[in-house]
Amino acid sequence: MNKKIQSKLKAVNGVGEWAKKSVNIQSGCEHDCRYCYAKGMACRFHQASPASWAHPTKREGAVREKYRKMGGRIMFPTSHDITPENIGDCLEVLLKLLQAGNEVLIVSKPHLECVKVLCAE
Repeated sequence: MNKKIQSKLKAVNGVGEWAKKSVNIQSGCEHDCRYCYAKGMACRFHQASPASWAHPTKREGAVREKYRKMGGRIMFPTSHDITPENIGDCLEVLLKLLQAGNEVLIVSKPHLECVKVLCAE
């Protein structure tokens, strides 16, 4: 099989299976799940330490950004969860993404109070 055909048949995996793009507003996650792929990758590539991951750093630029219509579905978030500590910023970004006409896939293990806030909006 030639390379052109092989590249078309190459399996899509990771975020690409579900969305064209991803958006995250912080590095790290309060949940600090033992099985977290994002935590493992951040530690592997020296972007975080196991101790620092549970104390996230907000990505101010991601929150302040004026989002535009992007091609394809957007997954939000992919490297952190929606928590009581970040629900305000998450909601702000979600509303910007949706107001720009994007389709957003929310992927998280949020607290019930966060689900109620998201549904109310």
